[in-house]
Amino acid sequence: MGDFGLDWPGAKRGRNESKLNGHLESLDLTLIVSGGNHDNWETLAKLPVEVDGTSTIRTHIKFLPEAVAQP
Repeated sequence: MGDFGLDWPGAKRGRNESKLNGHLESLDLTLIVSGGNHDNWETLAKLPVEVDGTSTIRTHIKFLPEAVAQP
């Protein structure tokens, strides 16, 4: 899934991620998102990459960095 709008700038920045994270936490699920052109690459590219190849946005939302998402 790409074009999720991760860390999109504006007055409500991070609100959707926080709400979704709460729902995912209650279901004991983790969402892994690949990037698209509607995601904030400027900040996402600065996230540390973990040993599993993902970066953490919230406790239950992970991101596949560009280097991992491309073949």
